[in-house]
Amino acid sequence: MAEDALRSVGIDPTPRPDALSDSNAAQAERFHRALQDELSAFERKGGKPTEAEAYDIVTGLKDTAIRGGWLKVNDRPPASTTLSGASDDTAFHRPGAQLAQADTSDHQGASGLAPATEPDTASDTYRRAQQVAESPGRRGIAPPTEPPSNDPDFIKSQEAWPGVQVVLPNGDRIEDPKSSTGYVMAPFPELTSVVNAARRARSEIQAATTVSSTATPFVVALMIRDMLKRNVGHGGDFDYQRQANKNQKDGYVQLRQFRNVSNINVGLFCQQLGLPRSTTLTIAGVYAYLFSRNSRPNEPYYLDADTKKYIDIGYDLGERGIY
Repeated sequence: MAEDALRSVGIDPTPRPDALSDSNAAQAERFHRALQDELSAFERKGGKPTEAEAYDIVTGLKDTAIRGGWLKVNDRPPASTTLSGASDDTAFHRPGAQLAQADTSDHQGASGLAPATEPDTASDTYRRAQQVAESPGRRGIAPPTEPPSNDPDFIKSQEAWPGVQVVLPNGDRIEDPKSSTGYVMAPFPELTSVVNAARRARSEIQAATTVSSTATPFVVALMIRDMLKRNVGHGGDFDYQRQANKNQKDGYVQLRQFRNVSNINVGLFCQQLGLPRSTTLTIAGVYAYLFSRNSRPNEPYYLDADTKKYIDIGYDLGERGIY
């Protein structure tokens, strides 16, 4: 089904790989990674999609990708798939392959962004990424099952793993001077699932406006609250800083290496949801004041400087049309 969607826009889903960021190979791999995020998010909320639902997911993702500019319509007919050798699609679906980085590019991004690099598949970081991708305890990629019990070695490995660099649709990365790599790190290399979740939430809110005019403001306010809590609140789907573990204090293992990407997710999700920047920062500040130990009453919006910085970066990604 994914291959049919790619062929419909002239993209060969099984070409020979090359290093060009706009090549068929790179676009097909990027589409498959985004589709994996979409299907995982769907299964987490409602079980395995039917064939009709899967078709709608693929079609919606294709339209989003074309609008976002990271899937380009090719007038040339794609090459036919052969049975000789393993296709790119087959290679992609090998364990952990969805965590591969974007292709190397000479493109220099906007201020604060830099081009992506090829992953080192033999590195310890890459192997750890594969393990996390296959772990049933990582929210956002598999159904929400409990992680292993209070195993000190497992917890230490989570805390020690640096993650993978976040790669934007244009191949850029986000600079983070406090990161061990110099770039923002995350459990997964893409933010597409954050964008798609926010757009689905926004569609649900828009549908709610069909309720009577007197009920709509209250209904919408409750929906926004629930969507923010479920997606970017403490322990939410895109709060990568906190890994659920009922045996730990507050019910989470703190993964501080993912603090900045979690704040980027807040800004990006809220922008795609349709909230103004000032509202986004105000909500984040109130939440920090009530539930976080790093609230700063003397700073704008009661937010720590780094927290505000990365929320703003996430909001800017959405506002600039990166996705």
